[in-house]
This record gives sequence, C-alpha cells and structure tokens, in this order.
Amino acid sequence: MSRLPRLKSIFRLRRAAPRGKLDADQAHVLRQNLRALLASKEHLAAQQKVEPTGETFELPTDFSARDYLLRMAEERPSTYHRVSVHFDPDVAHIVRERLEEWQQLEEHHDGSVTLSFDASDLAWPCRWVLTYQDRATVIGPPELAEMVRDAAQAIAARYPDDGR
Repeated sequence: MSRLPRLKSIFRLRRAAPRGKLDADQAHVLRQNLRALLASKEHLAAQQKVEPTGETFELPTDFSARDYLLRMAEERPSTYHRVSVHFDPDVAHIVRERLEEWQQLEEHHDGSVTLSFDASDLAWPCRWVLTYQDRATVIGPPELAEMVRDAAQAIAARYPDDGR
C-alpha cells in the first residue's frame, strides 16, 4: 500500500535546518519522505494509463463542492472513538514532529505528551500504537487498550521463553 509523502515534515525540516544542515534523525525522515514521494509518482503514472469510458454526468445546478465537503466534515460515523495515547519523553519529539491538524497534543512537565484524536475505527490506531512499542500507553478507549494488549500478547507468544 503506497502512502502519500508527509510533505509537511519536509517543510518542518526546512524550517528546522534552513542552511541544509540536518541531523541524523532529520536526514532519515527526509529520505523516507523522498522515497514516499517517488513511490506516489510511480503510482500516479500507473493510474494515468486508465482509458476513458465515454460516460458523462451532469452536476445539479445548485451543487456546491465547498458545501458538500463542509457537510462531510461535520458528519460523524455512529462508531466514532475518542483515542487518547500517552507517550514517554524519549519518543515525544517524534509525536510532536508528526502532529496533524486534526490531532490535539497535551504537553506534560516530565517531557511526555498525550495525543488525542477521533477515529472511526480502532484497527489503524492499534497498529499505530504498536509501532511505539513500550513507549506508548493507551488511555482510551478501553477497547483500543484491549486490542493493543491482545496484539502484544500474540506477538510475545511467537517468541516463547526457552529458559535462557
């Protein structure tokens, strides 16, 4: 599955290192974003080989793309979940760097952060939390905490303790 590049991260790097001097973490993020950009260009090139069908349609005269998008943004699925995850201080900088407009970040005195956002399902937040290993703790919802725990236990079961 291809992902669109995090262009915002590239621009943040530009502000953080205006003279082109990147530290190792910034260089790694830049390389990842450039790879994603190249992959997305290849994906777009493959999509451009689509043949037109000749079918047409007409927009209603009173249609407004702006109103439609605003209405879609206001509609919430009935299964929306408020996700809240606490991150240890040693990974807080990563969470800050990847913060999106639709997420809320709470800073703590010890350097840790809590990130909150709405999600229509819990599958992707579960996978996302697991990428932070033992440096992230799900605060809510309880169903997400249970999913993360079950996934971690399934992973641990693949590596039985052989008494070493």
